[in-house]
Formats: sequence, C-alpha cells, structure tokens
Amino acid sequence: MSIDLWIVRTKPLAIEVLLRETGEALREILSLPEAPEIVGEQFSCGEISPIQMELLPIGPRPAIHLRVAREPEIAQIITITDATDGPVTFVSMGSQRTALEFALGAAVAIALASDQGSKIEDPGLFFGQPAEQDPSTFKDTVRVRDSFSGYREAAEQFAQRLET
Repeated sequence: MSIDLWIVRTKPLAIEVLLRETGEALREILSLPEAPEIVGEQFSCGEISPIQMELLPIGPRPAIHLRVAREPEIAQIITITDATDGPVTFVSMGSQRTALEFALGAAVAIALASDQGSKIEDPGLFFGQPAEQDPSTFKDTVRVRDSFSGYREAAEQFAQRLET
C-alpha cells in the first residue's frame, strides 16, 4: 500500500522550479545545512526516461519520479482529473518504505502546494492531523527540530517523529 498526499493544482509548474523547491523543502523539514540535489525522471508505458517536458502540466501525463541524486527512493507525482475537484495531484510514496522516501514525499507535496497556493491533504493521516493543512503548517508539523549534517540520519529522525 502506498502513502499518498493530495494537492489540487490549477496551473502548470516548471520542472526546474519543482526540483529546486523540493530540495529546499527537504532541507527545511530535515533541518539540513544545505538542500540536497533533487533529480527527476518520467514513467510512461512501463518505461523510465529523462523528463522530456519543461512544465509539469495540470492534466494527466506520465508519472514523474523525483529522488535525491544517487539514491533509490522516489516520490511519484501522478495527476488525475476528478469530476468534483478537477485536476488532483497525488504524491505517492511507499514503494521502498524508507524514512528518506517519506521525507522526500512530504517535501514534494510542500513544493507543489506552495507553488499552487493550495492545501496538502493527507487522507490516511500518516503525517499527523489535521488531514488538510496549508504547506506552511504541514511543514511545521513534520519538521525535525534537531540539526543534522546528513539527510539519511535526519530522515530517520523524521520517521521516528511520525511514529509517535
């Protein structure tokens, strides 16, 4: 079972901005001295390839995978069109079930929702309550309070906080 965060999107987002802002959000929630490099790829028809678009469009397109450079964990971005809400983007994590994957997924959701001016919905309450939060409140909810020099160690602290 994957863990998903939902964001209602109303406008495209530059992939370059998404990568940069995800790294910055990861730096903030893990209390790191600098942002890790975030890289992306697209997944379509069972094939993984470099991202071939400049903008993350609003409607359904190939799934986008984001990861910390040279790491196996991914946060997957999938957009569907909902009859009620319009385009809804899911940030899905849970394929590896590691602390870094959960922190990365939270960072991606923060970057997307901040750009869109929308809320982050956590229907499974995996990241805490309430189920729907603005990006700033969500960031404060999940932020690691201690400072760390490495993202793996910080992510382990992040995951421990989720368990309490």
